[in-house]
Amino acid sequence: MKKIKFGRIFLAAVLALITVLGTIPMHTVALSTGDVNGDGKVNITDVSLMLQSIAKWENVNIDMTAADVVKNGTVNIADVSMLLKHIARWSGLDPLPELGDVLDLEGVEPIDHDDLGYDDYYKNDCKREYFLSYYEEPIESFLGVCKFHENDGYELYGYNVLNGNHFATYTKGKKLAHIYWIECERELNVALSDNCGEAMPPKAPLVTTGEYKTSVTQLQSPEDNGMGYAVQLADGSFILYDGGYGHRADELWDTLVTLNGGEENIIIRAWLITHSHSDHYKCFSEFSNKYADKVTLERLMISPISKEDMGGDTYLHEGASEDIQKYEGAKILYVHTGMTFSFCNVKMEILFAPEELYIADPRWGSGLVNIIDNNSSSVVSRVYTDNYSAIFLGDATNHVANRMLIYYGDYLKSDMCQAAHHGWESWPLIAYRHIQASIMWYPTTQECYEYTGKEDVYDIREALRNSPYTKEMIVHDKSRETRYFPE
Repeated sequence: MKKIKFGRIFLAAVLALITVLGTIPMHTVALSTGDVNGDGKVNITDVSLMLQSIAKWENVNIDMTAADVVKNGTVNIADVSMLLKHIARWSGLDPLPELGDVLDLEGVEPIDHDDLGYDDYYKNDCKREYFLSYYEEPIESFLGVCKFHENDGYELYGYNVLNGNHFATYTKGKKLAHIYWIECERELNVALSDNCGEAMPPKAPLVTTGEYKTSVTQLQSPEDNGMGYAVQLADGSFILYDGGYGHRADELWDTLVTLNGGEENIIIRAWLITHSHSDHYKCFSEFSNKYADKVTLERLMISPISKEDMGGDTYLHEGASEDIQKYEGAKILYVHTGMTFSFCNVKMEILFAPEELYIADPRWGSGLVNIIDNNSSSVVSRVYTDNYSAIFLGDATNHVANRMLIYYGDYLKSDMCQAAHHGWESWPLIAYRHIQASIMWYPTTQECYEYTGKEDVYDIREALRNSPYTKEMIVHDKSRETRYFPE
């Protein structure tokens, strides 16, 4: 798990408050840099002056080093933590809350989201869900809507802060409410579901250790496209990504048997289908026909956009619900941006779900998704342990990359990365440079990987190949490949 960068969040919060409060006494504020005293850099004196204005420290002896709480000559994490404690009235010096931490709503006034007046509204009949967006809302609106749902009997499933963005998931029987606030845009989003609550995994897994090494395996496939990945957890269970075409079902079965050490007791905690293209979901459909009675599948994770925008490929709306019935007890879980789950020793975070397309640009709507061939509807997610991570981009495009860079910035840094859209032009180099993966999984053939006919594609590959952080670039047509998380 990437740790929250306290300094960046603190300075961002300081500058945001300065914007509201106006000019700091004694000095003119350069809002683009935070350089209060105008010496060309942000230093202890600048932060001290900001604190004097924002925290109303008039009665504190400001000697231009007040921000250096631990008095070591610099502003570091310890200083920022203590300053946050003072300003935000923290009860302790722990990091910002992660999954499972209690969201403190004491004294918060409840806000019914219906009273806010939504700016965007999206209903997906297939999912029996509603998605509402509210623009220019402060963090207090997020807290108030959370309080409203708690008062309405919803139980907090998980609360997480990712790069300053706040995400809270609530359940009430079969019902689910996912509420999140994007800091950079002051945007509040509320996703409501009538039936996803019961498909959520346990908040805390019963088993968190085991004898298996955590790993990612890329399935072998002869095609230029298609993709399949098996993430094995410490207890031997799996998280699966896509699978490829239908004829790769046997390859997937053999992969699971090999990694499991036999055909008995193969457990799939989650199977995520990134988007509704046949080279990604057909394997699931065929596997369901041939092997559903040989494995335990707990849930299928998908996030289809509205039916009219699917361009005719509606498997995730119709076929998936039929195939899931072939697995005893399995359920469909529709995922949303910012959801985080725990499976054994691994956490999984949904960094981008396609409802974001409808709020990224008001021009999104019926028929426009078809122009970009549905690839922008890919779910982007990451699995991670305490010291290692792997990000899966599906076929995500520049639209998605730009949005994610705005949301997360350097928080995207991951140790492994699945190249978007089989390594073609749909994911920009700048986004890969934020990820900085040492292992690049390329779900394509060696011939396609080496193709030089598209200069922009080749340039990105060469830049990654020659980068100081990329150690391996692995295509999928040669052989099945497994790489392990460090102990």
